[in-house]
Amino acid sequence: MKTVAVFRRLGDLPPMDYIAQGCFTQGYSPDLLDPREFKFSPDYDAAFVSGNLRRYDGINQKIFDFYRGLGKPVFVIETGRLADHSKVRGTWFFYLNRVPFLPSCECPPDRREMLGMKVDFKKRPQNGVVLVVGQDECFDKDLDRLVVPSLHHATKREIRYRPRKGQGAWVTKADTVSTANTLEEDLDAAWCVVTHSSNVGGEALMRGIPVICDYCATYAHLGTRNVDGLEFLEPPPPVVVEDYLNRLAYICYTTGELSTGNGFRWIMENCGGGL
Repeated sequence: MKTVAVFRRLGDLPPMDYIAQGCFTQGYSPDLLDPREFKFSPDYDAAFVSGNLRRYDGINQKIFDFYRGLGKPVFVIETGRLADHSKVRGTWFFYLNRVPFLPSCECPPDRREMLGMKVDFKKRPQNGVVLVVGQDECFDKDLDRLVVPSLHHATKREIRYRPRKGQGAWVTKADTVSTANTLEEDLDAAWCVVTHSSNVGGEALMRGIPVICDYCATYAHLGTRNVDGLEFLEPPPPVVVEDYLNRLAYICYTTGELSTGNGFRWIMENCGGGL
């Protein structure tokens, strides 16, 4: 029987237990392992890590590099609900070998509708703010040190920091901290969005707001890393955003879908997983 390593720790992202169940359902033997105690065994045929690869002092990246060095598939699982108006709760991005979307494909409209993935370009305010979107302390300190000072040189616009819900405000060099009750209020005021890889970047693109982001974002090919042209930024055409959402919808799974293992099997069989 093929064996897979599912890395999780107490308090980690909840889908890992569902993933282990789905692997078992599909005929694989899953081992739930704490990433901090892993001995880098080559005996597993595939591995799963949860959250950004920089988590746990970079141990996720070390696990990823170890198994990819052996030519074995590594799945990355991250929170995946793009839109607050999604018709489901508890959806997760589930992708292979750090490729966060599939080749261009058609997607049934009802799946995109269920996931709240709708392109609806709106007119940006000419005096709109530069909305800096937070993620976690590690990422936000990088934004504060490396990105926000460059933004001050690139524009006279207000630089507004939106902390991640439930977390502290770590970006200190922004002009203001958002007091908006909803994400929609901040996006209504935005000229562009700046973030590492937050799902808010995907929300912004669906609304026709250009994004400055890190290379690891699922939408990095639709954004830019260059702040110098901020005043002239334009969003990608709607048809390009539609294609991105089509590809994204096939790696975004509900907890119920994870527990059946169908998404795992489908990606393995169609995306060169090798199992």
